[in-house]
Amino acid sequence: MFRPTVSLALATLAAAATGCFDSALSEGINEPPIGGQAQSPQTQGLHQNLQAGVTQTDSQRVEEAFSSRIGNGSFGARVKRVGGPVTVSVNDQNVFDPASALKVAHYTHALGEDFNSLAAPAAFSYPVDPQNPNSTTPCPDDAWLVNTNTVNTSIANALVLMMQNSDNRVTRAFEDRYDRANINATMAQMGMSQSSLHQFIGCGYANGIRNRTTARDLALLYEKVALGSVLGPAPRQTFFALISQGLPQRVRQVILDEAADLGKGQAFVADFVNKTRLYWKSGSYNICGVNSCNGYEYVRSQAGLMTLPVKPQCNANLALVQAPEAASRQIAYARYITGLYIPCTPQGSNETRAAAEARCPQLAVANAALDAAESEMVRGEIRAAIKTWDVTCTGAAPEPPRGLRLRPIVRGGRSLPGIDPDEIDFAGSDNQDNNDSPRAPAPGIDPDEIDFVGSDRQDESGSPRASVAE
Repeated sequence: MFRPTVSLALATLAAAATGCFDSALSEGINEPPIGGQAQSPQTQGLHQNLQAGVTQTDSQRVEEAFSSRIGNGSFGARVKRVGGPVTVSVNDQNVFDPASALKVAHYTHALGEDFNSLAAPAAFSYPVDPQNPNSTTPCPDDAWLVNTNTVNTSIANALVLMMQNSDNRVTRAFEDRYDRANINATMAQMGMSQSSLHQFIGCGYANGIRNRTTARDLALLYEKVALGSVLGPAPRQTFFALISQGLPQRVRQVILDEAADLGKGQAFVADFVNKTRLYWKSGSYNICGVNSCNGYEYVRSQAGLMTLPVKPQCNANLALVQAPEAASRQIAYARYITGLYIPCTPQGSNETRAAAEARCPQLAVANAALDAAESEMVRGEIRAAIKTWDVTCTGAAPEPPRGLRLRPIVRGGRSLPGIDPDEIDFAGSDNQDNNDSPRAPAPGIDPDEIDFVGSDRQDESGSPRASVAE
């Protein structure tokens, strides 16, 4: 249920952002070891509903995780399998300003424009505040745009500063380098129909101007990159190499919960955790009042891609039809809270989350809503991926006819984007590259869209078919 961002307190908030920083909700820093984090009573209830088979969709669980805690403000989430169905849709087309989560648009555009120059030394410059040259979070000021305030670095390092350190100064420099209109055009070309830049990120709602996006659009960008329809193979690999990545403790806990419920042992859990990965960009604003910051608007967002290990598929005769090492499932996701009034001062730069929550119960509730939503967004997909391992393929994998070289194409005569035919493994291969290292699957390729010239398999339209990893 949509909750409108209407509050008498919010009406007094200024058009400037104070204390803008990038939320580390999923940074995986200083987290307890696997199994060391207790679930909240609400999260335990949601999990128990799933275990007990209570009729509740993934979207309903996510909405409950938010709505049971948030009394004002709005929230939303989207989860979609890459090339597949939407599994979570909660207010995912509501327009909001996601703060730094939208830096992924600058990132994608930069990789498309300057990939061949990433390593060139001093190819990129950005301005700093002469009074505080080490601060990464302020609203970039035009007054800094003089040579004496400039720092030179490589484009690759600048991308890391923007995506991992969430440096607002570097983001401003990328926007100046490419022009805001061109970055907006890139988003439009990707189908992000509700997304556009109007404000320098880090400046909050200065002069009443906000950036725009939706959870649907943010998830779509990650899906487009994974599918290879935006960047070529080398830039796409770099996209996932330089962005924040890891496995947050809350997601690990979901794996533990669901694996235990499905009767999986420790060895299975360890292997599943080791093969699960998240890639993300978060964003956050604390929008303070005109004359003070005794109350503020709480804005938090995150979008990214999750990869899950799934068991190789079996055919109708339970014969293996794809190489075990090639089995993975990719999930694009986004979530947000915006317009939520917190009647306290924001968490200080040197203040721990626990200390800030202890003095401000409303902040603790808001953070708990994000934590619970993060868990419930991925719970259904994790459970589904674990359950794929319950099927046993008893037959041998079929081998292609001898002397027949399979050449992958996409139906309609299009070439397979960004994939070298020599890098594709087929069922029955040893799945090794020239260094005898297991090859990773080509990301984001829907097996139902791949044909192989010379295959004797037919699909429903009579076209030759063969199966590859999802």
